Amino acid sequence: MTGNGHTGGVSGNDFRGHGGAQGGSHNTQINFFGGPPRGGRQWVAIAVVALCVLGLVGVVAWVVTSSGDNGSAESSGPSPSKSPSPAPPSGAAEGAEAPAPSASLSAPTSTIQWRGKVRIAEHGPRLDKVPPKIDAGSGDLDLGLVNPPRLTAWQPDLAIWSERGMPTRQECSELVSAQGVRQVEAKVGAVVCVNTMEGRAAVLTITSISDSFTTGVTAEATVWSQSDG
Repeated sequence: MTGNGHTGGVSGNDFRGHGGAQGGSHNTQINFFGGPPRGGRQWVAIAVVALCVLGLVGVVAWVVTSSGDNGSAESSGPSPSKSPSPAPPSGAAEGAEAPAPSASLSAPTSTIQWRGKVRIAEHGPRLDKVPPKIDAGSGDLDLGLVNPPRLTAWQPDLAIWSERGMPTRQECSELVSAQGVRQVEAKVGAVVCVNTMEGRAAVLTITSISDSFTTGVTAEATVWSQSDG
């Protein structure tokens, strides 16, 4: 028997589907079934491949999306702070080194205002002048006595330096402040620190003496500027 949806009279089986057939004798049953329409297997294979491709595409898309989310999360975090680079000076070429700041020039702390020979007699020199000059009645010191010769100042602004070597400006100033007197004995080779009327420090090295108010005493003088820096 052939056909779709018929009941076989010999076996009582109901056949449904494509090309079912039944035949035989002596209670022997032989069933025949036709395959699917021609070309059906190819469509099944194509469908399976398509499903595999779609599945692979979905997996790749999920991986890419996950990676993008992690990257966004990492990049959205606070970035480490960095100190801004100093801007180059105006007008300087890019990449060129900025010029070093010029050092300010300051006056030395022991600037010498004047150095030379002076005479101290009945009238003495005004050491604040450049060069010092004999000024009657207003000199920083004069010859007060001649036997023995003594140097005299208006204020206790004289002091004998008894240490080795020559004193510095600061040493002379400190010596007069601590041990200043109005009169000192003049001896050849004696070193005398003086505080001038205008507050400058000076040092005298006596080179000659006499018993005359006219001849007086000579000395090598160094006068420092008023400012000590």
